Amino acid sequence: MLHSLSIELRSVSVLFRFRVFLFQSDSVISRTWVLDARLETRLVRKMATKSADLKHYSESTEEKIAKQVFEWVATETTYPLGFYNLVIETSNAKIGTSFSDAAVYLQVIEEVRESVRKDHADGFPTCGLIPIKDILNVSILKDFVANGVKAIEKYPDCSQQSFLALFEFLRERKKHGKALQTLITTTPPTNGNKETQVMVALAHHLFSQLIPGKMYEVDEYAKQVPKECGCGCKARISEGNTSVGSQGTWHGRVDILLSHTIAVAMAKRQTGKEEEGEEEENLDTDAEEPVERDGVLLDQKVLNQILAEAITNGFAQANMHKDTLSHFLIPTFGTTSDHVTICLYD
Repeated sequence: MLHSLSIELRSVSVLFRFRVFLFQSDSVISRTWVLDARLETRLVRKMATKSADLKHYSESTEEKIAKQVFEWVATETTYPLGFYNLVIETSNAKIGTSFSDAAVYLQVIEEVRESVRKDHADGFPTCGLIPIKDILNVSILKDFVANGVKAIEKYPDCSQQSFLALFEFLRERKKHGKALQTLITTTPPTNGNKETQVMVALAHHLFSQLIPGKMYEVDEYAKQVPKECGCGCKARISEGNTSVGSQGTWHGRVDILLSHTIAVAMAKRQTGKEEEGEEEENLDTDAEEPVERDGVLLDQKVLNQILAEAITNGFAQANMHKDTLSHFLIPTFGTTSDHVTICLYD
C-alpha cells in the first residue's frame, strides 16, 4: 500500500497548503491502515524527554499553531485532507534497475489515455477521496485539539517526544526559515555545489528538526558536501552511507536518510527555460535565481523515482525491523526547495 502526500512549502513560518495523492498496489497485501506516533519508537534513540518539557509549551503560540493544523486534519469535513486512490498496474522492480531508471505504470494514466481515445464518450476517470482521518489514527490529534499539551502528557514517551520535536521546530521556525532562505537563494562558494547546498539546507534545517533526536545523514557521494552548514550557524553536516535496495530490484542511494529509517529524494531543479531532456546548466552563477517549474515532483520520471524509493525502503525497513515497523506505514519524502511529497508505504 503506497500513499503520497504533496505539500507546498511557501515558508516554514506560515501554515502549509496541501495537495494529496494516494497510490495503491494490488500486488501488495496491506497489513494495517493505522499509523500513530509509535512509529517514532525507533527514532527516539533514548532521548530523555520529560513531561516538564512539554509543559513549557502549554498555552503557547506553538500550541495554538499546532491545534489549528491538527483540527483541520482530524475534523474537517467540507474540505478534508485526504488521499486519492490510484492503482499501480505494473513496474520494472523485478529486473533490477536504479531508482533513476524506475518505471511505475499507474492504472489511472491508462484510463485517461483510453478516455481521450474515445473522446470521453464514457466520461472521465475518477478517483475517490479518502479522508486522512479514515486511514490514520487521529485520536491523539483530536485529544490534543480539545485539551492541548495537557492531553499529550498521558500518552507514551515516544508520542510526547514527537510533539516536543514539533513544538521546538515551531518555536525556532523563524531561525530555520531564514537559514533555508539564505542557502536556497544564495550562490555557494567556488568549491561548492548549488543542489548539494539546497539538499544540506533541507536536511539540517527542516527534515531533521521534525523528528525526535534530529538524526540525519546526507549522501556522502553527493557533489561537494560541505563540512559545516553555510548559513552561518556553523553546525556540522552529517554525511554517510544512504544505500537502499539490492541489485535484483530497485536500488541506489537516497539523498537524505533520517534516523536510518526515513528516505528523502531531492528532485532535480527544473525551470521554465529548460528544454525537455536538457541538463540544467550554470547553477552556480550570479544570475537571478530561476523559478522552479510548478509540479516538478509530479513529473513522471521524478514521481517514478520517489515511488520506487518509497516501496524499496518500506520493504527494507519492515524486513530489518519486523518487531517494531512491520505493521506501520514507512514514510519517504520527495522534495525540491519549495515543494514536498510524502509517500507512505506498508
